[in-house]
Amino acid sequence: MSEEISNVQKKIMSIFLLLVFFFPVNYFYLYHIVVIIPLAILLLGSKIRLSNALIVLSLFIFYWLIGTSIRFIIQGDNLRDFFEIFRYVPLLFILMLAPKFRQAGSISFNVIIFYLISNFVVSLFQYLFKESSVLVQIIGYIFNSPVHFQESLLLNSRALGFSMGPNSNAVISLLCVIFIFFRYEVTGFFTRILKIAALLCGFFTILLTQSQTGLVTLGVIITYIIIMLVIRKPSKLILPASIFGLFLVIFLTNSNILNDLSRKDGGLYYLSTLFEQGTDRGSYQLRVEKRDQMITRALNSPLYAAIGWGKDYFGDDTSATDNEHLYIGLVYGPLIWLLLLVYGFYYGVKYSMFFIKTGDLKTLFTPVLILSWVVFALPASFITYPESLILGALFLNYGYKQ
Repeated sequence: MSEEISNVQKKIMSIFLLLVFFFPVNYFYLYHIVVIIPLAILLLGSKIRLSNALIVLSLFIFYWLIGTSIRFIIQGDNLRDFFEIFRYVPLLFILMLAPKFRQAGSISFNVIIFYLISNFVVSLFQYLFKESSVLVQIIGYIFNSPVHFQESLLLNSRALGFSMGPNSNAVISLLCVIFIFFRYEVTGFFTRILKIAALLCGFFTILLTQSQTGLVTLGVIITYIIIMLVIRKPSKLILPASIFGLFLVIFLTNSNILNDLSRKDGGLYYLSTLFEQGTDRGSYQLRVEKRDQMITRALNSPLYAAIGWGKDYFGDDTSATDNEHLYIGLVYGPLIWLLLLVYGFYYGVKYSMFFIKTGDLKTLFTPVLILSWVVFALPASFITYPESLILGALFLNYGYKQ
C-alpha cells in the first residue's frame, strides 16, 4: 500500500514543481539546493522503499565516487568531479519519494500546463520584441544565459523562454508536450481544450526556439508513433498515412514556406539553415572538431576508460562538448554510456511490445521519452541539464510503474 499524502505534502510538491520550472537554472548549485529543500522536507517521516531505479542510481553514485577518488590520487585536485555528483542528489530524493509523487498527478498537470502556456507567452514576446520589451529584458537578466541572450536571441531571434538557452527551452517544452500527450486524460470539454492549448503552446515554443535538434527529435518521435500504429493496425493506417505524406511533400515543394523561413526579418532564418546547409553549417563543424579533440585526449590515457576520465581531465572543454553521448562516454566512462543505452533499449523494446499486444497508447510513453534522449543528446544536453533530468525522473513515475 502507498502512503497517503496530506494536503501539506501536496502544497510542498506544488512548490517543488514550481521551483523546478521557474527557478533560474543558470545558478547551478543554488538551483539544486533550492529544489532539494522541499524534497528533504517531504522525506521527513516518509517510508523509503527500495526500487530497482534507486538501487541502480545508488550503485552509479558509488561507482563515480570510487573513480573520482582514484583520479584524485593520480591527478591531484579534481574538485569538479566531486561536485559533479551534486546534480544527482535531487534525483536520488525523487526516487526515494516515488510513491508519493505517483499520487500527485493532478498537481503536476496543473503546474506543467501553466508552465507551457506562460513559457510560450514569454517565448513569443522574445521573438517579436527582443530587447525592446522590458519583460524580455527582465526575463533575460534572471533566467537566460548572457551569451545566449546576445547571440541566440538578439542575433538569431531564437526564443529562450525561462531556460538558459534555445535548446534547453526546446527540450523542456518537448518533455512537457510528451507528458501531457500521453498522461493527461481528457474528462470533458474544458480538459480537452486545455490539453490542446497546452500541446499547441509547447509545439509553437519549440518552433520559436528554432532548435533544429528539438524539431528533428519531434519528427523522429512522430515517425516512431506512426510506425507503431501502422504495425498495430496496418490495414487501417497505411493508406491514410501514405496519402497524408504525399500531400505534405507536394505542399512543401510547391509553397514558399522555405523562403519565408529564410527571411532574417520576421522569419525563422536560423531554422532554415538546417534545410539549406545541413552538416555544412559552421556550428556542426565546430562540434565535430571539439569531439575529435576530446577523443584524441582520452586515447592518450586509455586506462581511464574503466572509471571515466572525469571533468577535470578535459578542463573547460567538457562544458562545450555539445554532445551528451560524448560527455557521458568520456567523463563517466564508456561502461556507463553503454549501460545507459542497453537499459534504454531494453525498456524501449519492452513497452513497444506492450503497445503491440494491448494497443494502449500510454505504454509508448517510456519508449518515446528514451528516444527523445537518444536523439536530443547527439548535439545537445538532456540528462546533464538539471531541469530535464529532474522532470524526466518525475514523469517516469506516473503509471505502469516505469
